[in-house]
This record gives sequence, structure tokens and C-alpha cells, in this order.
Amino acid sequence: MAGAGGPPRKSHTKSRKGCRTCKRRHIRCDEQFPQCRNCTKHNCRCDYMDLTAAGEDPPKGSNPPDLLMDAEIQKQMDDWRISGEPPLRELRMQDQKYWTRFTTLDLRLIHHIVIESTKMHLRGYSNCTVWGPKIHSLISTAMQHEFAMSALLALSASDLAWQTKNNDTYNLAYQHRGIALKGLHEAIGDFSRENSEAILAASILLSWQATEWRAWTNLQSGTATVMSAMRPWIHESEFARYLQDQHTMARIGAPSTPSMPHGQLAASPDDLRRLDHIMTALKNLQLRMSNAQELVEHATRLIEYLQQLQQDMQPRNAEEAFAKLQLLRDWIFWLPPRILRRGESDLAPLVLLAHVYASALAVESVFPDLGGAYLGSMSVHPLDNIRGMLEKRRKQHPQDTGIHMALSLVEAPMQVLASYRQQQRHNSQGSQGMEPYRYSPSGSPYAAPSMSLSSATSDVSTAFTQSPRPVPGIISPPASSFFQAALGPGETRRDSSAPVLGRAHSMGERPLGSSSPHAMSIVYGTSPQYPRSSHELPGSRMDYFGQAQVPYGQYGSMNMNTRFVAPSQLWT
Repeated sequence: MAGAGGPPRKSHTKSRKGCRTCKRRHIRCDEQFPQCRNCTKHNCRCDYMDLTAAGEDPPKGSNPPDLLMDAEIQKQMDDWRISGEPPLRELRMQDQKYWTRFTTLDLRLIHHIVIESTKMHLRGYSNCTVWGPKIHSLISTAMQHEFAMSALLALSASDLAWQTKNNDTYNLAYQHRGIALKGLHEAIGDFSRENSEAILAASILLSWQATEWRAWTNLQSGTATVMSAMRPWIHESEFARYLQDQHTMARIGAPSTPSMPHGQLAASPDDLRRLDHIMTALKNLQLRMSNAQELVEHATRLIEYLQQLQQDMQPRNAEEAFAKLQLLRDWIFWLPPRILRRGESDLAPLVLLAHVYASALAVESVFPDLGGAYLGSMSVHPLDNIRGMLEKRRKQHPQDTGIHMALSLVEAPMQVLASYRQQQRHNSQGSQGMEPYRYSPSGSPYAAPSMSLSSATSDVSTAFTQSPRPVPGIISPPASSFFQAALGPGETRRDSSAPVLGRAHSMGERPLGSSSPHAMSIVYGTSPQYPRSSHELPGSRMDYFGQAQVPYGQYGSMNMNTRFVAPSQLWT
């Protein structure tokens, strides 16, 4: 008894603001935001992150992640969590209680990824992105398996982090990836026909977010092993078909494990010319889009990034090469929904995306040891589909000169694509009998379905300026009725809070070991942590236009002996 010579009373050890899971288990909660360690350890969803949503103060030293929630979205998420009735019909389920077990922040992440994918689908842009064609199937699978849902939540948080540059949002994505990896290991240990599709879905989602070479190759190897085990029923799997299609896009004979023990081999002259080719096209596009300041900034950042790569093209190992390419893949994933916005001309954004995808093809050829499934297979089909979309619009609106100009600007990316495919065929013929490239979940091969397109001349023809700004050493093209009719008075500046290329941070993978006894868990190994690299690159120079321009040939016949080229239609 206290005060009567007995032992002193023990201090109170229970947390007063702990999560409900810890309280129910009668254990002390460390109140770690956004998820306590106990919930992380037991692979449980922690409602501690909802303290801010409920109007309470977050714990000292922590801040809520920025998920772009205004008051209206906040109310929708609160109502959804309480009632179980989602605000989106795509998420309605027979069991409304399903959604009540999610935290408010988790519901916001689900809401965000569904909203983004639905917008892109309704506007006809899904096939112009890497993730668009399969995201709805991935969402559907995630709603049936916890670990796949964690991978999806991580993907959504990664997108929001890229937009907001908020460290707490990066940490939230990191945490969900860790939970997803742990759940993936456990699912592999209990592998069956019933969970095999979810294993592939989680592998695809996690590979899209992998920022380290070993983590990415572990996912590739693990996915290949899972697909081998699925052979008796693989014909039933949508994701297996998706990955097999991607396998056909990958370079035959490319190594599937980290290599370059003595450094990267020097890039071939054709590879370097291809990189120069797309850089020159980007500079030309940069000048044509002078009225769209946001797009100009994106193009400028991409040019700076490519110039930085040119200065150091011999990384010491595969890990370093992979890190160099991470920023480019971030753009491939997160840029399309940021610049393809409702109510604005989409011609310039589509042309810019075509150049981003072509840059990925050109850069990947310079780092062949990483394998064709890293950038190439992700970029081929979106680039093809952008041109197909523009061709269809030209048939529907043959008098729209803005569409004609967009198609002429897309010629440069298409020639890079033709050269890339020719090189792939050559590599395939020269690699017969070698070990085939392993399946990779990071690509996106798909066919282009019919799209609902609209192209009013008054709306879309003002994306490009009448002529480039004067550049020393270049004779400006004369004004013509073609440009005058196509371009009109100029486009209103695009002012957006969306991030500019080159300012995104990388997100590290959380290394989680597998305790599963199953053989397949071996290939999903852990990966070491590497420091995040800075993406602040030096400014670009504009002296690449110091030589006369020569016109393109037809697709598939790019003159690789010509250093600087530009669409002939633009200079007449």
C-alpha cells in the first residue's frame, strides 16, 4: 500500500491515445504515426492515423501525410468509414462492413487511385499510360486480398507523394510497401490456386514502385517462379497473360541478375546518336510549346536529366545504373495524369508524353545490362497508342492543322521507337539459344482498344506556337498559312500545383526478410537500403541548334549518321 511503508506504486504504463487495436489487445501503444509498431509487427491496420481526421492532435514530433484532402473529401471519407457506403459506385460491395475496418487515410488512398484511374479511362487516356490498362483489375484483386491491398495503397501514396513532395506521405507509402512485402512472403508460403492471382497482382504493384535494383530483380525472379508453379492453371490468369506478353517485349538474353562486375560497357555510336536524336527533338518541342509554361518546364527538366546522363554513362554496377534511371521511370508513371487534364488542350501534353516515352527507349539502350523489361516494355505501347490516337483524330478531323502539327512532332519519338524495335530484333536473332529473359512485372504491354476522342480545332490547335524563338545559327522558318491557321492566338498558361519533372524524390524499399518455408520465398529476397539520390540537375544549354536541320525519312529508316534532325513539315 502506498504511504504505509509498502513498495511505491508503479507508474502508469498504458498509452492514453493509443490505437484501438493495442487497447483491445491490452498492450502499450507507442503512438507512432501513422501506424504504431505493434500493428506493423502483427500486420494489422492501425487506426492511430485517424487521430487527425477525428480532430485530435497528432503525437508530438509527427505530422499527418498530405493526401490532398479538402474539407469535402474529408467529410466523404469520414462518412464512408462510418457507414461503409463508398462515395464511388466502382467500390460498392455487398458487405458494407468491409470498408469500416479501413482507416480514414487508407480510404483516401483507395479513393485517390480509383478517381485517377477512372478519370484517365473516361477521357480515353488509359492506354497512353503504363498503369492504366490493368489498374482496374488490380484494384478488384486488391479488394479480396490484404497484402495486395497494401501494395495498392502504397502505389496511391507514392503518386500523392510525388505530387506533394511531403515526407510523411513518402513514409506512408514506404510503410504500406513494407506491409505488402511481408504479406506477399506469407502468401507465397501458403501458395495455392486461390491466391496465385493476388500474388502476381501484388508483385506487379510492388515492382512498379521498386527503387532498388536488387529489390526489383528479386520481384522479377519471384514472379517467374510463381508463374512456373501456376503452369497447370496459368491459362486462367489475366495477370499471367499480361506478364507473358511483356516477356515477349523484353530483350532476349539480357541478364536477369545484377551484373556489370567490371563496369558498364561503353554505349555504341548508334545508342549515343539515338539519345542525341531525342534530345534535339525535345529542344524543338520546348520551343514550340513556349505558350504552355508548365509543359516547357517539364521538357526543360527532361533535357537537363538527359544531359546529366550523357556526362556519366559508365556506372560502376547495376545498382548505380538502376538508380540513375529511377527518376525517368517516376515521370513515366506519375506525369500523365498531371498534364492530361479536363478542359485543356491535350495535343501538347500527348506530344510531350511521346517524347518522355521515347527518351526512356533511348536511355534504356545505353544501359543494356538492366534488361529490356525495365524501360522499354513500359514505353513501347503507350508511345504507339499516342500516335494511334492522333492518327484517328486526323481521320476524324482532316482539316484540323493542330493535329497535323502534333503528328509531325511525334515523328521523332516514332523513329526512336522504330530504331529500338530494329535493335531488339537484332538482339533476339543474335541471342538464340541463350537463357531467356525472366518475367518482369514492371512493363505494360496491351492492345489499343477503340477510344472516344474529341478534337475541336478551336480548342486543341493552340497548343504550339507559330514558330520557335530565334536560336543562334538557325534560320527561322518562314511564317505560313499552315502555322497561322493551326495555332491561333496562343494558349493560356497552364498553372498547376503539379510537380515539375526532376523535382520528385525517390522512395526506398523497405527490406523485409521472409520466414516462409516455401521455396518460392527464397527468390523474393531482402534488399539493402541505399541513400536517396538527389534529382536536382544542372541547367540545360541551348547550343544544340548550331547546325542546319535535315528532314526525317520514313518511320523505320532513321538516318543514324545524322546528328541533328527535325520534322521537315515544321520548316516549310
